[in-house]
Amino acid sequence: LLSSLSLFFVEYIISVTVFDLRSNLYLSITLSLYLSISLSLYLSISLSLYLSISLSLYLSISLSVYLSISLSLYLSISLSLYLSISISSAFGLIKFYNAVSV
Repeated sequence: LLSSLSLFFVEYIISVTVFDLRSNLYLSITLSLYLSISLSLYLSISLSLYLSISLSLYLSISLSVYLSISLSLYLSISLSLYLSISISSAFGLIKFYNAVSV
Protein backbone atom coordinates (compact mmCIF):
# COMPACT_ATOMS: atom_id res chain seq x y z
CA LEU A 1 0.00 0.00 0.00
CA LEU A 2 2.78 2.38 0.87
CA SER A 3 4.56 1.72 -2.37
CA SER A 4 1.38 2.27 -4.37
CA LEU A 5 0.78 5.55 -2.52
CA SER A 6 4.31 6.70 -3.11
CA LEU A 7 4.02 5.70 -6.76
CA PHE A 8 0.76 7.64 -6.99
CA PHE A 9 2.41 10.73 -5.48
CA VAL A 10 5.40 10.40 -7.79
CA GLU A 11 3.11 10.10 -10.82
CA TYR A 12 1.05 13.03 -9.57
CA ILE A 13 4.13 15.19 -9.06
CA ILE A 14 5.45 14.27 -12.50
CA SER A 15 2.12 15.00 -14.18
CA VAL A 16 1.74 18.34 -12.35
CA THR A 17 5.32 19.26 -13.21
CA VAL A 18 4.84 18.36 -16.87
CA PHE A 19 1.57 20.29 -16.97
CA ASP A 20 3.23 23.21 -15.23
CA LEU A 21 6.08 23.16 -17.73
CA ARG A 22 3.65 23.00 -20.64
CA SER A 23 1.58 25.86 -19.28
CA ASN A 24 4.71 27.90 -18.60
CA LEU A 25 5.93 27.25 -22.11
CA TYR A 26 2.56 28.18 -23.55
CA LEU A 27 2.47 31.30 -21.43
CA SER A 28 5.98 32.36 -22.36
CA ILE A 29 5.34 31.78 -26.09
CA THR A 30 2.04 33.66 -25.94
CA LEU A 31 3.55 36.51 -23.98
CA SER A 32 6.56 36.82 -26.25
CA LEU A 33 4.37 36.79 -29.35
CA TYR A 34 2.04 39.37 -27.87
CA LEU A 35 4.91 41.61 -26.83
CA SER A 36 6.71 41.35 -30.15
CA ILE A 37 3.57 42.01 -32.19
CA SER A 38 2.41 44.91 -30.04
CA LEU A 39 5.87 46.44 -29.91
CA SER A 40 6.37 46.15 -33.64
CA LEU A 41 2.94 47.64 -34.31
CA TYR A 42 3.55 50.48 -31.88
CA LEU A 43 6.97 51.23 -33.35
CA SER A 44 5.80 51.10 -36.94
CA ILE A 45 2.77 53.30 -36.31
CA SER A 46 4.63 55.85 -34.21
CA LEU A 47 7.58 55.94 -36.58
CA SER A 48 5.38 56.34 -39.64
CA LEU A 49 3.38 59.10 -37.94
CA TYR A 50 6.53 60.87 -36.83
CA LEU A 51 8.10 60.63 -40.26
CA SER A 52 5.00 61.76 -42.11
CA ILE A 53 4.40 64.72 -39.81
CA SER A 54 8.02 65.84 -39.75
CA LEU A 55 8.41 65.36 -43.49
CA SER A 56 5.23 67.27 -44.29
CA LEU A 57 6.23 70.09 -41.94
CA TYR A 58 9.72 70.25 -43.41
CA LEU A 59 8.42 70.24 -46.97
CA SER A 60 5.75 72.84 -46.33
CA ILE A 61 8.14 75.19 -44.51
CA SER A 62 10.94 74.82 -47.02
CA LEU A 63 8.56 75.16 -49.95
CA SER A 64 6.93 78.27 -48.52
CA VAL A 65 10.31 79.85 -47.77
CA TYR A 66 11.60 79.00 -51.25
CA LEU A 67 8.46 80.31 -52.94
CA SER A 68 8.38 83.52 -50.93
CA ILE A 69 12.05 84.27 -51.59
CA SER A 70 11.90 83.44 -55.29
CA LEU A 71 8.63 85.32 -55.76
CA SER A 72 9.91 88.41 -53.96
CA LEU A 73 13.15 88.33 -55.96
CA TYR A 74 11.27 87.91 -59.22
CA LEU A 75 8.86 90.73 -58.40
CA SER A 76 11.55 93.12 -57.24
CA ILE A 77 13.78 92.47 -60.27
CA SER A 78 10.96 92.68 -62.78
CA LEU A 79 9.51 95.81 -61.15
CA SER A 80 12.88 97.56 -61.04
CA LEU A 81 13.57 96.63 -64.67
CA TYR A 82 10.14 97.84 -65.73
CA LEU A 83 10.53 101.13 -63.86
CA SER A 84 14.05 101.77 -65.15
CA ILE A 85 13.03 101.02 -68.74
CA SER A 86 9.90 103.16 -68.56
CA ILE A 87 11.73 106.08 -66.90
CA SER A 88 14.61 105.96 -69.38
CA SER A 89 12.22 105.74 -72.32
CA ALA A 90 10.22 108.68 -70.94
CA PHE A 91 13.41 110.75 -70.65
CA GLY A 92 14.39 109.68 -74.15
CA LEU A 93 11.01 110.76 -75.50
CA ILE A 94 11.29 114.10 -73.73
CA LYS A 95 14.79 114.68 -75.20
CA PHE A 96 13.57 113.65 -78.63
CA TYR A 97 10.56 115.97 -78.38
CA ASN A 98 12.77 118.87 -77.26
CA ALA A 99 15.22 118.19 -80.10
CA VAL A 100 12.46 118.07 -82.72
CA SER A 101 10.56 121.10 -81.46
CA VAL A 102 13.62 123.39 -81.52
